Amino acid sequence: VTNAVNDELISTLDYKMRTSNASYVTSRKDVQFFPSSLSTFTSTTSRVARIPLTTGGDFLDPESIKIAFRLVNNDATNDFHPLTGHPGCLVKRIQLFANGQRTDDIDHYGRNVHMYTLLKPREYTGSTANEGFEINDVSNFPAALPPSHFQEVLVAPTLVGLLGCGKMLPPQLNLVLEIEFADPAEAVRGGQTSSVDFELQNVRVLASQVTLDSALVESFNRVLLSGCSLVFSYPTVHTQTTSVPAGFTEFNVTVSRAYTPSFWERSSHFEPTPIIPANGTSFLESQMQLGPMQVPHYPAQDFAEHHHFLHILAQTYDSTIRNMRLTKNMYENESFESSITGNVLNDGQTTEISGITAGQLATVLTAYTPLTDTAGNTAAIAANATISANNSASIANLQSQIDALPAPPDLAPYALASDLAAAEGLIAANQSSLTALNTSLTTGLATKANQSALDALQLE
Repeated sequence: VTNAVNDELISTLDYKMRTSNASYVTSRKDVQFFPSSLSTFTSTTSRVARIPLTTGGDFLDPESIKIAFRLVNNDATNDFHPLTGHPGCLVKRIQLFANGQRTDDIDHYGRNVHMYTLLKPREYTGSTANEGFEINDVSNFPAALPPSHFQEVLVAPTLVGLLGCGKMLPPQLNLVLEIEFADPAEAVRGGQTSSVDFELQNVRVLASQVTLDSALVESFNRVLLSGCSLVFSYPTVHTQTTSVPAGFTEFNVTVSRAYTPSFWERSSHFEPTPIIPANGTSFLESQMQLGPMQVPHYPAQDFAEHHHFLHILAQTYDSTIRNMRLTKNMYENESFESSITGNVLNDGQTTEISGITAGQLATVLTAYTPLTDTAGNTAAIAANATISANNSASIANLQSQIDALPAPPDLAPYALASDLAAAEGLIAANQSSLTALNTSLTTGLATKANQSALDALQLE
C-alpha cells in the first residue's frame, strides 16, 4: 500500500478534453433510507435511530448523505431557541457501522460540528441556514422557531470520516448509521425561556446511489473474492471530555486514541473561557506531547498565538481569499478554541499502515496562569500558615494540660478480682454440700418408710 503511488501528469500538461461523463456509470438515483424501528422521536421516547443504508447492488455516494426530519415545536407559548445555527445541535452522538464493525464514533456531535463551522467562512453559514437555522448577523444567534410551528431540517454528517472519504462505497460494506439525538435541554440556548417540548418527525436519510456497468461490478467482485482487501484511508474525529478541577493553574489531559496518525488536536472549553487577555490579567499556554515529540516546539501563548495556530488548522493563513467567520468578540468569549496542528503527529515508532489498534497516547499540556488568582492563592497560603501555627500552639497547650493530670490510682491493694474468685469457690463448695445433704435426706426418708412398713408387717 505504501508503495502504490504512481507519478501523474500535472494538469498544465494535460490536454485532454474535460468531460463529466463516465461510461461505467449507467444510472444515478436519489433514494431514502428509514429507521429500523421508530421514525418519530420525542423527549419521552427512545432517542436512538438506527438506519441501515442498504443499496442492493449499487454503490453509495457518501457525499450526498443527509439526515432529514421535521422539527415540530409543540409548545403553544414559548419559542424554540436552537443552541447553534447548525442543526447538528440536535444530535448528541453519531456512529457508523460497516458489517457490524464500528468505523466512526463521534460523541458531543453538536459541539464538535459547531467548532467545525466556526472555521468556515460566513458565507458557508448563510448557505447552510437554508437547511438549518438562520444566523443573525448582529447577535450571531440562530433564529427561533415560533410556538406550534414546524420546520424541515437537513443535517449533513460532516464529521463522519468514512462518509467524507471521497470514494463511492460498495454495497458489501452493509453500512448502518446510528444517530442518538440530544436531550431537549441540551439542544436549546441558555438564558432564554425556550421550549423543550418538541419532536422530530419522519426521520430518514437522503442519499444518492449509482449503478455501475455490470462488467466493472463483476471485476470488482472478482477482486474481493480472490482474497484481496479494499484498503483506503479516511480522516475521522476522536472526542474526549475532561473536567478541570477548580483552582488548578496547570492541567494535563491524556488522550488515548485508536488511530495511529493524528493530523491535529483541537480543544474547546465549556465554562469559563480560560483566556481573558484584557489588561494582561491572565493568559493561557498549551502544548501537545506525543512520545518524545512536543508540538508546537514552544508552547502556544496568549490570545493572538492561539488564533495563529487556529488559522493554520483552518488553512486560512496564506494569501488565498479564505477566511473564518470567527470574530474577535466570538473568539474571546463563547467560541474560544485552541488547536495544535502538524502533518502527522507521530512518535516515530509506529508506522501509519500498522492497524487501527496501534494508537499512541497523546498528552495535552495546558497551563493556566491567571495573575489575579495567583495573588489570591498567595494570600490564602499565608492565611493557612497562620492557622497552622495557631493550631500547633493549641496542640502544645492541650498536651501540657494532659501532662498535669494526676496519675491513675493503684487498685492492687484492693484485690477485688481474687476476692471475687474466692467467693465464687466458696459458693461452689456450699452448693456441693447442699447437694450431698439433699441426697442423704432423700435416702433417710426412704429408709424410714421401709422400716415403718416392716414393723406393721411384723405386728400382723
